[in-house]
Parts: sequence; C-alpha cells; structure tokens
Amino acid sequence: MGYASNNVNEYYKHRFTQKGMRGKLIAAAILIALGCVLFGLVMTGLISLGGGGVLFILLGTILLVTGILLYFVGYRSRVKQYDAPKAGKALSRVALLIVIAGFLCAFALPVVPAVVKSVRDGSLNQALQSSVRDGELERGASLPEDPKFVLYDMDAKKFHYPQDSGLGKVPYADSVYAAKSPEEANIVIAYSDEGTSKGGYWYDENSGKKVADEFVQAARIYAIRLDDWTLIDSMLVTKALPKGSTSAPAKSLLNKYDIETLCSTGEFPDN
Repeated sequence: MGYASNNVNEYYKHRFTQKGMRGKLIAAAILIALGCVLFGLVMTGLISLGGGGVLFILLGTILLVTGILLYFVGYRSRVKQYDAPKAGKALSRVALLIVIAGFLCAFALPVVPAVVKSVRDGSLNQALQSSVRDGELERGASLPEDPKFVLYDMDAKKFHYPQDSGLGKVPYADSVYAAKSPEEANIVIAYSDEGTSKGGYWYDENSGKKVADEFVQAARIYAIRLDDWTLIDSMLVTKALPKGSTSAPAKSLLNKYDIETLCSTGEFPDN
C-alpha cells in the first residue's frame, strides 16, 4: 500500500514541471488581483449596483474564489502532497506583489473620488461662503433663470456638491439642475436637522409583543436664491427610520423629485 502511494507521488512529481507550477502561481495571483479591482470599481460608483454592478460583483467573486482555489489546490497542495517543484522565491515575491497591488487598488479606487469631492467642496465653500446671510430668511424670492443648485448644511454651515460617486451616490447628483461649479450655482438647497420623535412601535409578528420604539426623523428643507440669500420655498420632511435606528442625517431626507419640482416650478411639491 505504501509502495503504491510512493509510485503515485513519483508519477505526479515528474508530471508537474517548475514552469507549470510558476504559471499556476502567477495565474492565481492575477485572478485574485483582478477580483479585488472589480470590487474596487463597484465601490467607486463608476459601475451602477442596479445594473452591471451585480454582474461585476459576481464576476469579481468568481475571480477571487478561482484564484484562491488555484493557489491552495492547484499550487500549494501539490507542492506539499506530491513534492511538485516550487515556483521559486523571486517569482513568489512577484505573485505576492500582484496580490498586494490588487488589494491596494480595491481600497484606493473608492478613496480617490472621496478625495476629489473633498477638494471640490473646499473650493465651493471658499467661493460661496460670502453669500451666506445670518438671521431669519427673507421670503418671497423668485426662481432664477436656468436654476442650478448646490447643497448647504445649515447645521455645519458648509456647502457641498451632491455626492456623485461611490456607494453613497444620490439620484439628484445626476439631475440636470445640479451645478458643476460655483459659477453655475444660483440656488442653494439647504437642510437642517429638526430632530427625531417616536412614531410608533415595532412588534414581534408571532407574539404580537412590542420589541422596540419606531423613530421618525424630521428635517427642514430650504430653497434659497444664492445672489441675495432670500427664500424661494421651504418644507418639513419626515422619514420613518428602520428598526434599531434612532436618528438619521438631515441630508438623507433630500429627494430628487422634491428638488427637481422646486427647480422647475419654484415650489416644493407638497406646497
């Protein structure tokens, strides 16, 4: 029995060449790196999760799993079990660098849009902060021609563009009314936190017993003319929060339909 096993090992040992083992190691590294890059691209928002993003996630998963299996089953296990030739230290380092590069890309790709947005928002703040007026907003402003909006957090007192990349991308970032530069902007969609309140209860479906309070987040949304900081319209919006959540950012209550209705009619839709 041991003799037969030794024969099998000798057969496989001669069958596996160093060139073939090197190819398996590099192929495994490339597949893993490509899988990481695909996940990084999805995280940037350049690929929509609602469309091709699902296919990219599936493809990335397949590449990662295939690469890992190829390394552990196609390379490492054959080295240990059949004493197959190793790829060599130099090539092993190259394979490791390929995998590390893939992981770095997966983390770096989503960071790049965030850095770009931070720089753009900084420039926007510098250009528009002088337009802000303290005190109560004067009402009755008219809608400017060719309205283009930017956002303003009234609690943090900061301007920013709509998030236009990454998993945090919002639908109104693609609006025809969204400003792309400070020079374009003539409307400010501002928002402030109006706090949370209890809106009901969560019940266990089987027992009917209360398991948690339901909370409702409120926010005040303003449309302001940038040139004289006067109010075009405002509205109070509320949103029931998921189970376990007790608050949400006021910004999360902004809605593409509300903003586009304001920019086309001069009023928010519930007025």
